[in-house]
Amino acid sequence: MDITFLAAGMGQRFTSKTVKHKCLVKVLSKSLITRLVQNANKVGIKNINVITGHNSQSIQKHLKKYKIKYIENNLYKSTNISHSIYLALLNSNINNDLIISYSDIYYKKDLLKVFSKKKYRDVMIPVLNNWQLVWKYRNESIFQDAENLKTTGKIVVSIGGKILNKKKVKYQYMGLMFIPKKKKRKIINFIQKKNASKLDATGLLNKLIKNKFVVTYVPYNGMWYEFDKLKDEKNFPRYIKNFKI
Repeated sequence: MDITFLAAGMGQRFTSKTVKHKCLVKVLSKSLITRLVQNANKVGIKNINVITGHNSQSIQKHLKKYKIKYIENNLYKSTNISHSIYLALLNSNINNDLIISYSDIYYKKDLLKVFSKKKYRDVMIPVLNNWQLVWKYRNESIFQDAENLKTTGKIVVSIGGKILNKKKVKYQYMGLMFIPKKKKRKIINFIQKKNASKLDATGLLNKLIKNKFVVTYVPYNGMWYEFDKLKDEKNFPRYIKNFKI
């Protein structure tokens, strides 16, 4: 199995004189990207890729002691995260399943074990069960910041867009997806054919769903936190302190 961390974006809402990239934010004595790479190593994932773009050299210098393949997204200023996903698929071993993960999030190694618990034949996303706790301590409006997610049975039927009634949204997307090796070429061709390089991750997933791709999900109850704005760094300790399963 391969894993690719997406770290090409500019992170304009997380600007700091001392932080060169969101994934380099230090929490609990480690940068986000260091923790994510270590998580992958701990669960036995040997093929680790990082998609870079904005401040690429800072990320490579920071991770120099780890065995990582870097993939440059030269179009990061004019495209969206779907182009990085496209590059992740192109540069993953055709015979390996692929995990794709944001690099500006915090999670523990047990989340990665979700991907190896069974053989997934379709695209699969882990979804956060206790997601409202995160938004509470991030001090963000659910109706402005969180994204809608609708499911039926074990299938995601739509993802993305604003939430109108939070009581009807059981889960949140976590910024990770599993793509089985047999679906890689189909998704590569789909992104090419649909000219989908300017979609965000949920936009791409929703477009796949609308075009008859099956996207399944697995609920997750562990720790997860997103670093999207400067205040997220400040509020993170409150989330850790108050986290309960």
